[in-house]
Amino acid sequence: MDHIAKSQKIILVGFGHFGSTIGRFLRSHGVEATILDHDSSRVDFLRKMGFEVYYGDATREDLLESAGIAEAKIIICATNKISVSKAISKIVKEKYPQVELMIRTKNRYDAYELLNNGEQNIYRESLETSLVLAKDVLSKMGFRKYTLNRQVQNFIKYDVESLRRLATETKREDDYIFKARKELEQQEKFLNEDFKRGIVEFDNHWDSEHIREILNKSKK
Repeated sequence: MDHIAKSQKIILVGFGHFGSTIGRFLRSHGVEATILDHDSSRVDFLRKMGFEVYYGDATREDLLESAGIAEAKIIICATNKISVSKAISKIVKEKYPQVELMIRTKNRYDAYELLNNGEQNIYRESLETSLVLAKDVLSKMGFRKYTLNRQVQNFIKYDVESLRRLATETKREDDYIFKARKELEQQEKFLNEDFKRGIVEFDNHWDSEHIREILNKSKK
């Protein structure tokens, strides 16, 4: 475990591709974080890249204390291991409830587990990236960027609401598939209605014949 000479108001656990993106974005806005990572090879590499990263196991309370958890405002769990996030969550709840915890998850099932454990700040790693790709595809087909940006926010809103509802449901396969399918159908219905309403109310000029066809069909 490294000696941590300087602590910050933000502690960032895990500095792989997900965590490093967060750290770089924060730093570009003048906000530093105390960065912890348990991969010694990655720590060595990142130090060569100019990052101040400390080696150690963040599930150890003594390391978190050394990192300044008592004075921290936020801990970001950017690791892809739910066991690490759950262990840190336990420490924070029991000893440092004033510290806000923000957690990356790999998939919906890890998110369900954390939500049922009382965590609220859950960030699925592939959600925004997949939406950016889908948005770019639609943009190339002539959809307006303003409309797409609004629809991305609507998608995230509906999906997060659905995630929280499904988290409390039984995970028996047949029941889950039925309820998850109904949630997906409802999300798509809402998004389609938002899209059509948004074009009529806000987007008076369309970028392609394809979108005009969608509108004409919706009027029939």
